[in-house]
Amino acid sequence: MIAARLITFLLVVHYAGARLANFLVYRYMTEMPDWMHQTIRVVLDNTGNADIREPDDLSGIALLSTLVACWIAVAIALIVFYKISRQLVHRYARTLR
Repeated sequence: MIAARLITFLLVVHYAGARLANFLVYRYMTEMPDWMHQTIRVVLDNTGNADIREPDDLSGIALLSTLVACWIAVAIALIVFYKISRQLVHRYARTLR
């Protein structure tokens, strides 16, 4: 039962995160934001990967970081909604007794 819940959770996070990233990229990110470009450059310079300077590489890293951020946001939202709904169900079950 736990494995089924975990697999369902991962599938929902993967699908919803990908849809959210797709929406954000196509709707709001016609170009890479300057703050993201500067952040990627600082991170690459400080991790010893200063040789990665191609615009295609930077845009790929930006898209991947957006996708990972969306996965994390969806996972946090699902966990919060699960805990809230679980408390509401338990509270409702106690009122029926």
